[in-house]
Amino acid sequence: MTKALLACGLLVYAASVFLPWFRTSMIGGASITCWSFKAEIHPYPYPYSSPPYQVMFWSWPSYWTIIFMCQILTLLFGLLTLSKKTKGKYGSVFLWLTLLFSAMSVGTCFLHSAELGVLLTNFGIGFWMASLAFLLLIGSLLMSLTSEKPSIE
Repeated sequence: MTKALLACGLLVYAASVFLPWFRTSMIGGASITCWSFKAEIHPYPYPYSSPPYQVMFWSWPSYWTIIFMCQILTLLFGLLTLSKKTKGKYGSVFLWLTLLFSAMSVGTCFLHSAELGVLLTNFGIGFWMASLAFLLLIGSLLMSLTSEKPSIE
């Protein structure tokens, strides 16, 4: 049951990568929709204007670069946790790392939105799905800690 909950959490988390994390409405003009790996800038008046500009987040230290790296590490450690080769304490360590990087991505997005101004930011479906996935991952961790076996099998 623990691995099933972990797998569901990872699937929801993987889907959240490809959905918008938040939309920022700029006063007097453009609207910006942010994914974890890119932004779309919609010039005024959206949607009747030209197609949106695509901006990729690859400059360090960008909040979005940190979020994207944490997402990749969450999925990597989650998949390592699900593999049959991880047993005992290594499975627990990988599960803790999965949870840590998931929390870092959601927390960094929240921190970035607070820096932009809460009134200008609307969290998108990707952020809420990542938050739900984080809760599923916590449930998986709690189930593994309460099980009789030390591993997450």
